[in-house]
Order: sequence, then C-alpha cells, then structure tokens
Amino acid sequence: MIAIKLLALVAVSVVAFAAAGDLDQRCGVDGHGQPIGRGTDGKTAVEVTNNLAPSLKLRVCHEAVHPKTGISCDNKGGIPSQYIDCPAQNVTKHPERIPSGESAMVSFDDKVQNIMVDLFDAIGQFNVSASCYILKDASSGWPTPIVMDAKWWDKLQASCTVPSSPTV
Repeated sequence: MIAIKLLALVAVSVVAFAAAGDLDQRCGVDGHGQPIGRGTDGKTAVEVTNNLAPSLKLRVCHEAVHPKTGISCDNKGGIPSQYIDCPAQNVTKHPERIPSGESAMVSFDDKVQNIMVDLFDAIGQFNVSASCYILKDASSGWPTPIVMDAKWWDKLQASCTVPSSPTV
C-alpha cells in the first residue's frame, strides 16, 4: 500500500514538473565556470517563444555590430569575437535549439551586445541565419518576451537595412 501511494506521488510530481516545462537556456558561464542561473544579479533573462521554424538557435555576442559592415562576432578572434551558443539545461537531443511551439528563458551576462538567430528545418539541418541581430535598446533594455513568428522575422530582417537614397 505504501509503495502504491509513493508511486502515485511520484507520478503526480512528474506531471506537475512536465506542465511547467519551459526550457531554461543559459548562455555562457559565471566566474566559477557554472551555468548562469535564472534571476542571477547582473545577468539578463529574456523569454523567447519559437512560432517561426521547426527549431532555432540563439547565439550571443559580446561585440557591438560594426556600423559599416553590419557584422558582429566573426569567430576569428579571441573570446569577445566568438559567438556563444545557448544550451538549454533540460533538453538533451539538441540542447542549443528551441523547438517549434516551445518557450525558453534565455539567461546571459550583461556584457552581451547582440543575439543572432539561426533557423533549422524539419530534419534538423541548418536553414538560414537572420541578416540582422536582436539588439538591446539603449533605454528599455532587451525586448522580452519575444514571440518569434513570421511577422517578427520580417521586422527583424528589415531592422538593419538602410533605405537607399533616390538617385538623380
């Protein structure tokens, strides 16, 4: 009888845990080499929902976007110029990706300058990277929550283009 009650309690606990199943993505590590936890002082947390692609990956960068080239991290230099992928703490197959229809709380340090979005197709192959980066607004900070869908994607893709001046 005790075993049955214990089994029922475990089953209820598993269901309750699964119901609260938002992904917890942590980009980078703290000064002790530990993943950055939610709500850590001096850290930022952004909620992201993927309604855009079969899966997507967020890559954070500590360099500002170059005003002339539009490029940020290039992975050619040291730590500041490398992208950092954001692995989810509770996903095992592709921990750096947010599956379609899922949400994630993405945590990263306060020195991150921009976030690049990579999209993957239904069989898990790389599809496309955004032409523009998610940027932190100087006055309001990082946008959150971010619901990534076709309308959001079009707005992001247009955010870094400079309208051409009319030719005379």
